Amino acid sequence: MRTLIPYIVLLTAVIAAFANSMSGEYVLDDEVHLDGKEELLANFLWSPTQVFANNRGVAFFTFALDNAVFDDDRWGHHFTNIVIHWAVCCFGYWILVQILSNCQNAVLRRHALEISLCSTVIFAVHPLTTNVVTYMVQRMESLMALFCLLTIWSVIRLTHTGRTSFAVLAVVFCAVGMRSKEVMVVTPLLVLGFDYAYLARSMSALRRRAWLHIALWLTLLLNPAWAPLYTSIVSSTENARDRLPKTAYVVEDLSRWEYLRTQPEVVAKYLQLVFWPSELCLDRRWEVQDDPALIALWLSLTIAMILASLGMFLKAPEWGFPLLCFFVVLAPTSSFVPLADLYYEHRIYLPLYPVLAISVCVMYLFCAQMAKRYHWREESLRFARYLLFAAISATLCLITIQRNHVFQSPISLWRDCIAKNPRNDRAHGNLVSYMVESHDPRYRDEILHLAHRFVKISPENADSFATLGIAHYEREEFTQARDAFSRALELDASHFGALLHLGNIAFHASPASAVSFFESAVEQKPLHVAALNNLATALLASEQESDRAIQLLRKAIAIDGEYEDALMNLGQAYLQQRQFKKAQEQYKTVLDFAPSNEHARHLYYYCESQFR
Repeated sequence: MRTLIPYIVLLTAVIAAFANSMSGEYVLDDEVHLDGKEELLANFLWSPTQVFANNRGVAFFTFALDNAVFDDDRWGHHFTNIVIHWAVCCFGYWILVQILSNCQNAVLRRHALEISLCSTVIFAVHPLTTNVVTYMVQRMESLMALFCLLTIWSVIRLTHTGRTSFAVLAVVFCAVGMRSKEVMVVTPLLVLGFDYAYLARSMSALRRRAWLHIALWLTLLLNPAWAPLYTSIVSSTENARDRLPKTAYVVEDLSRWEYLRTQPEVVAKYLQLVFWPSELCLDRRWEVQDDPALIALWLSLTIAMILASLGMFLKAPEWGFPLLCFFVVLAPTSSFVPLADLYYEHRIYLPLYPVLAISVCVMYLFCAQMAKRYHWREESLRFARYLLFAAISATLCLITIQRNHVFQSPISLWRDCIAKNPRNDRAHGNLVSYMVESHDPRYRDEILHLAHRFVKISPENADSFATLGIAHYEREEFTQARDAFSRALELDASHFGALLHLGNIAFHASPASAVSFFESAVEQKPLHVAALNNLATALLASEQESDRAIQLLRKAIAIDGEYEDALMNLGQAYLQQRQFKKAQEQYKTVLDFAPSNEHARHLYYYCESQFR
């Protein structure tokens, strides 16, 4: 029973920190990959080939499993995220106990269980983990961390028992992790370093397990690596922007040098947040560093830290490995490979653990040295350690609980991003978009204020003027809205949202004049149901090409069978052609999923009366 106590403590810590995350809504990429995607995700559950056909198929499989098991998808996703985080903590704790129990330092050996538990509890409640645990879709990061730790766990068990089954498990875990997230690519290197530092302790002993390491490196064939990673991010961005003007994950045209010269400063920020987690922000909108002096400073400091870690690894592997581990895990996202954004805090999830572990070890060694010098009593020293540990854990837990509140809704999330960086143009655009979708009259004036600030921050950004246009459109200030959307088109002639809204404005004056705008919008996005519906409506209202209008509406309904506007308009088109039976079928479809639609009910009975 005593062996279970640490795991129960870890579970208690995780629940205390993340219990209030369960009611969080879908935000950002949650909407792209999870919200309303039940049928798509089901493919991963019932078609196993999909798991390894998709770059992150294992993660999507777990989301599909949530949908199958839980009635409330969001609750299920949050629950599973918490369970995965707890599992990461449990295996991290077990591995750390093995390391410290066999280390050369007597103080660390004597306090192995205590140090491991302190380190892991701090990790469990650390607010930097909220971007992975509370933000549902970033389960990919925690899954990758879990499979990485499971691979290391299997290798340790192999060395302790000599059973080949653990070698097979190590390869399986590593292979599955490769389809959780691309950063798993570092795992074979981490296992090699771990083996050298803590298990083999010599090159000759390491060579005896060469076959295992070769097998682990071969799992890289299952990792899509960087080109597909960049492609998948671009694809997610396009999907996310279907609903103008959300621009959370807009891919910047960053060169490798722009990305590389900015990352040392970003890594330093990550390290600062480990020890002082204030001003946490989901989307900080980090700018490219252009100051040569600062570039030289941060680059020099980072290179110095990496070289020091490498030197420590070569001289004292048991101390150097955790330090080097931090940089190795961050290397795929914080080096020369330009990703969708310069800075995201979920990238620090796994690197956070070794930094915390080595920090707690240093604290224990310092306390032991002070106790020896000043003859402190062991009981007093233990009490002081426990008190300090409790204070740190409680403080971090409270900050995490507060961060979870920020994730409760997209509006609170983007408010927080603006508070952390008032010049964050993307946050302004996204906040306006979510406020408009909420249809809350309390936001009426704030929407316009935020839109004007967006334009002021990004005067050459078509999205900023499109956002301003939406703000005026919602206030029925159509002249100002038209001017703003027209300016957006001047900056980007193919701006979909501006075309769609200009068509809507023109429709009020003359349906025929709206046709050209809707035509252009459909050219930009041929499968966008609103664009198809609006073009068909304009054609019908201007008595042009009614047959084509019917085809467009059928296409929209084929894409979204419950798109009420298209169904109603198709019924209207059939009414105009006096095809009452077909019109009645459309109204019946509407009533099947929207029985409160009295207009559809009236038209349904009207069509029925025409048969008599």
